Amino acid sequence: MSEEKHRKMTRRWRLLLVATLLLVLLGTLATLQYRWLGEVSQAERDRMRAGLRTRASDFSQEFDRELTRTYVAFHVDGERLDADPAATLADAYSRWQTTASNPRLVRALYLVDGRIGDVGQPRRFDLDRRVLVPAEWPPDLASR
Repeated sequence: MSEEKHRKMTRRWRLLLVATLLLVLLGTLATLQYRWLGEVSQAERDRMRAGLRTRASDFSQEFDRELTRTYVAFHVDGERLDADPAATLADAYSRWQTTASNPRLVRALYLVDGRIGDVGQPRRFDLDRRVLVPAEWPPDLASR
C-alpha cells in the first residue's frame, strides 16, 4: 500500500472516529437534556402546586375571618333587638362596616319576627335611612 493511500485511509478512520464520537456525544447530551427538562418541569409543577395550596389556604383563612367578623358584629342582644330593632341593626351594621375587608359583602339586612314554623313578614333594614321597612321575601330566599 502506498504512502498516499495509507494517509487517506488513516484520515478516513480518524474522520469516522470523530464522527462516531460526535454522535455518541450528541446522544449523551440529548439524553441529559431530556432528563434535565423533565426535572425542571417537575420542579415547576411542584412550585405551582405549592403556590396554589398557599393561595387556597390564604383565601380560606380570609373567608373564615370575614365570616367571623360578620358573625361577631351582628351577634346582638335579644332584649335590645326587641326594644329597638332599627337602632340595634344600625349599630351592628356600623360595627361590621368598620371591620369588614369588603363592605359591599352585605347587600341587605332583613328582620323576620316569629317562631319556628310561624314566620312573619320580613322587614328590610334601609341602610341609608336606618329604619326597618316592610318588604317581600327576596327572590334568593323565597320558597319555591
